Amino acid sequence: MLPASRRAIARPVFRHGRSPGARMIIRRRFATEEAIETVKAGETPPSTAAASPRPTKKKQRGFVSRIALYSSLFGVVFYGGSTAIALSSERYHDFFVESVPLGEAIMDYAETQGWDDTTLFGLPRLAIDGTKGAYRFVEGAVSRTLGSQGYPTPSPASKESSTETGRPIVKRDTKPAPSPVWTSANRGAAGDSTPVPKRKTCSPVPSEPRSSTSEVKVYTTELPLGFEPPPGFSRPSKPKPVEVPLSASKPVTPRSPRPPPAPPLPLVAPAVAELSASEPVIAHIASSIDNLAGYLRDSPAGATAAAKDILDAAQADLEEKKKLEEQLDAQAQEYSKKLLQLEVDSQDKIDSQEEGYKAMIEEERQRILQTYKARLVAELETQSQIINERLKEEVIAQGIEMQRRWIREIKVRVEQERGGRLAKLDDLATGLKRLERVALDNTSYLDENLRLHTLCAVDSPIRKPFREELRVLRHVAAARDEPIIIAALDSIERTDVPDIGVEPLTDLVSWFTTSVAPRVESVALLPDQNAGLLAHLASSVLSTLRFKRHGLVEGTDVSSVLARAEHFLLEKDLDSAARELNQLRGVPKVLLVDWLSAARKRLEVEQALAIIHSQATLSSLLVV
Repeated sequence: MLPASRRAIARPVFRHGRSPGARMIIRRRFATEEAIETVKAGETPPSTAAASPRPTKKKQRGFVSRIALYSSLFGVVFYGGSTAIALSSERYHDFFVESVPLGEAIMDYAETQGWDDTTLFGLPRLAIDGTKGAYRFVEGAVSRTLGSQGYPTPSPASKESSTETGRPIVKRDTKPAPSPVWTSANRGAAGDSTPVPKRKTCSPVPSEPRSSTSEVKVYTTELPLGFEPPPGFSRPSKPKPVEVPLSASKPVTPRSPRPPPAPPLPLVAPAVAELSASEPVIAHIASSIDNLAGYLRDSPAGATAAAKDILDAAQADLEEKKKLEEQLDAQAQEYSKKLLQLEVDSQDKIDSQEEGYKAMIEEERQRILQTYKARLVAELETQSQIINERLKEEVIAQGIEMQRRWIREIKVRVEQERGGRLAKLDDLATGLKRLERVALDNTSYLDENLRLHTLCAVDSPIRKPFREELRVLRHVAAARDEPIIIAALDSIERTDVPDIGVEPLTDLVSWFTTSVAPRVESVALLPDQNAGLLAHLASSVLSTLRFKRHGLVEGTDVSSVLARAEHFLLEKDLDSAARELNQLRGVPKVLLVDWLSAARKRLEVEQALAIIHSQATLSSLLVV
């Protein structure tokens, strides 16, 4: 509870206005204001008389309301206690979730809020945080209540006038919570008899329209800062300045110049106006500082004594604050020690409970293990007996089935033996017929093999005449009536090749690489026509100095053509080599005439033999 010096003193004051009844106006008493008019004796405010309610009998609660109240209390206590127990006990947790309605939803909410992780050590911290949150909530509610009920917003004209003159605007409040500085200012101002001057300008409160015949009453009593006259009264008008004519007979005496006024102190309230909504305490302190500054500026005579009283009061408040802070620190240390001791005790208790739970779980595990072992042994014995009985029955059944099968097989074999002796004679006759057919087929196969061997003998790698082989081959082809082989043999017999034979491929390759290619390379630089002795000598000398080419080189010169022809010969492609050498002209072509003739004869025989071989292969496939 605040001391008497800090409590706002308010009392109802009744004024006579235009209304028939007296109006009650709540006004705050300041230390610098004189006593307000005394309330008229025996006059009761109509609002108070009208607002007094009649005494009513207290209605007794019914049976249903009592049942609902008790049921609600029981439900809150039961669900709250069950939630706390379920968070610490697994068995009760399972019972609460499975059996109690809404138990699963409550436990899900508790787990999402992290209540299951909260231990006994965190409860003091949660209590402290909850207390701080409640304190902030109450403080904010009080600040919003003070801001909405007690401090009206001044008009723009009053703001400008207070800014110009440096005089603060005191806000009205029925029951304000003044700060220590404001209390000190009130105590200091109460000892000084100098009244606080009124504001120069102040916007009047709009009142009810008055009739033109009614007289306007002037309110001569001193008003506090920020207050307006009651309804039916008006402020006294300012005296108009009297103009002195310049042509007056009295000489004007020059006045001594007044000392320049001290510069006004800066206002704190406008500077913290942005924080007034979020921090009403700071705004209140700022307005108090501005009030003190205006008071010191307007009454410098009483500033010293008032300032001393204010400083003394502030010093006393600071000392009291320091003592309270020391007490709070001591209490905080004491509670911290208690919390630490509780934490250690709870940890020891939890450890002992954990060890007990472990021992109990181990005993339960051993008991369950022994029980299941005994059940397993009994089950295995029962199953083994059942399996043995089934095996015996199956063995007996299989023995009976095997005996029946053996009897059937013996009967079948006896019948087969009887019928087999008669069937052997038929098999022997059939075998003789097959042997006769095989002998005839073998004779035809021998004839075909002879013909095929004759065809293969024609293509020999040795140069020798093959006129006799061609005759035998023609006889076989005529007997088989194969016109393709006969046409190929006719193309070969029209030349003298069957009498002298053809050059083997190895001989052609050796002939080309050892004699033909070097001679052609020596005349590679000769012109096509009119080549003399000097040209032959120069070509022979320069050809020895050139690098020999190998492989598939590009170009149409003699060296490139010879390199490609040699590559094809090494790959056993006589046809491609002959085609490359046919491109040459002039002296190189003359030197290659004999080799090209031998190669052409071999190619003709190879082509004919390829046709004959293909036809012979086709004939052999048809025979098979």
